[in-house]
Amino acid sequence: MTPLLQAEQVAAGYKGHPFVTGLDLEVNAGEVVALLGHNGAGKTTTLLALSGDMAPLGGVVRMFGKPVRSPLHKRARSGLAFVTEERSVFMQLTVAENIRLGGADVAEVCELFGELKPMLGRQAGKLSGGEQQMLTLGRALARPTKLLLIDELSLGLAPLVVERLMQAVRRAADGGLGVLLVEQHVEDALRYSDRAYVMRRGEVVLAGASSEIAGRVRELEEAYLAQSAPARDGRAAR
Repeated sequence: MTPLLQAEQVAAGYKGHPFVTGLDLEVNAGEVVALLGHNGAGKTTTLLALSGDMAPLGGVVRMFGKPVRSPLHKRARSGLAFVTEERSVFMQLTVAENIRLGGADVAEVCELFGELKPMLGRQAGKLSGGEQQMLTLGRALARPTKLLLIDELSLGLAPLVVERLMQAVRRAADGGLGVLLVEQHVEDALRYSDRAYVMRRGEVVLAGASSEIAGRVRELEEAYLAQSAPARDGRAAR
């Protein structure tokens, strides 16, 4: 099976200086892959480089089996969606207008997140953070998306909201979507993912099945993730 997304010795960074180096990673259809590591480990830089929002400094990125160098907006036309940690909603537009502007079907988004149905006429800026994230994720899932990259889905959100979002991601993957998920809440990430990569100082230092890595969470936190344990209620800063 050809991976939906594949990185081969990718380097990425800022102003010509590599921060992420030697990255080998792949995401297949029907799986959620977690990307773990402490703050500053290179997770977001990795997503930016893989999405086309940042040009890699070296290596090869393949989407759907073909090398790509195109920017994010062009990759989006081929079936890529990127949910960033900033909830990308148009605050002055209504929920329904946000959905339509994103090229998604209103009914499909409401089927994914029924909480949004009575809010379709409300300005997106008046939604709670969790509702905005439902809108952002729902819009991505209701398009003809094949590959989804997500950066910090749970940031600042209550546990029940995070569970709703993660369940939607898992169902979409079970339906054939490929997902690469950056998530600070390690236990949530491992519970909903199939495989995981752990990064430290810009390099992948561990990779394997999530079920296997879940048995080593304490060891991982001591070795790699000590700086990445925000409060489970979402109130702590990143």
